[in-house]
Amino acid sequence: NKKACEFFGMESLSNTNLIQAHYAEVTMAWLRTEDGAMNHPVFQAKDNKYYMKRNMIHRASSDGEIFLDCASDQNFTEDVWYLYGSTSNEGPLSNLQNMLGEGVLESHPGLILMTPDGNYTAEFFAAYPTNVGDETSWRIDTTSPETFAASMDTIRGFEGAVMLEERLPAHGEKLLVLNTHVNTKLRRREGLRPVRGNRVPRTGFQSGGQRPCAGRS
Repeated sequence: NKKACEFFGMESLSNTNLIQAHYAEVTMAWLRTEDGAMNHPVFQAKDNKYYMKRNMIHRASSDGEIFLDCASDQNFTEDVWYLYGSTSNEGPLSNLQNMLGEGVLESHPGLILMTPDGNYTAEFFAAYPTNVGDETSWRIDTTSPETFAASMDTIRGFEGAVMLEERLPAHGEKLLVLNTHVNTKLRRREGLRPVRGNRVPRTGFQSGGQRPCAGRS
């Protein structure tokens, strides 16, 4: 399906991808690994609970979908992008299991995030566990170099956190934070740095403004 491939900026789409594209009424972006092991659309809803327990055709699902934070700009214009998804065995982020293990961050394939503005290749720089009820301390403050540095220190301070200092992003770089969970009681964050200078503009994504956020997961 050449038209679908052009829409999502891909060379080819599997049957599963075509089904996803067909049902993706509100596809905000597309996330895949450089090795092709993960290849999945990114959705967005009016709150951060809807796609946690529903699939792309809006049916109940224990694994859910990958989704963009409900308060985020659909055009990915912000400095930090927050995505959510399950790392259960059948979850959309299942290939991100065990990210806190020794040497995993260094060896894990990078991610490619295709957005309305262009494509970004991202590399992991940190993984850190947090309490499921904590919705503030892990968020990265990019207001100034000082607040950004304080956010990096907060990440270092999480018990069990892994950070690759040689990949530490600079203030002003785009950042991707994956909020992963196996169930609603366990949550982990992965920090990624979209590599500068590796953007390929694409067209075909719907654009829009900021959505109201009715709640958080």
